[in-house]
Amino acid sequence: MPAPLKGYFDRVFSVGFAYSGAQELAGKKALICTTSGSPNERWVAENQAGTIEHIFHHILFGVFEFCNMITLKPHVIGGVKRLDAHQKEEKLEEWAEILRNIEARETIF
Repeated sequence: MPAPLKGYFDRVFSVGFAYSGAQELAGKKALICTTSGSPNERWVAENQAGTIEHIFHHILFGVFEFCNMITLKPHVIGGVKRLDAHQKEEKLEEWAEILRNIEARETIF
């Protein structure tokens, strides 16, 4: 993960707060949303890179699950470099809908 993000995790997801003590984040929902230059069809198990869950496993399992958080299925907005203005609006509405219905979002692990 990028160094600034790693630094954030090191400071926030700390011993005595997030795990091995108070576990203040236990039961909280964790959701990764990211963009990709590749279309979503690229992120399948058959391809070399694997699924988004595989790529983010160290965060999803190694951080969120380790801290007893409710780990939600990641959301990827793929092919962003090729989206026109209308498609971008559609993607934003799709993301808003996910957030409105966060209680129904599929969990992993």
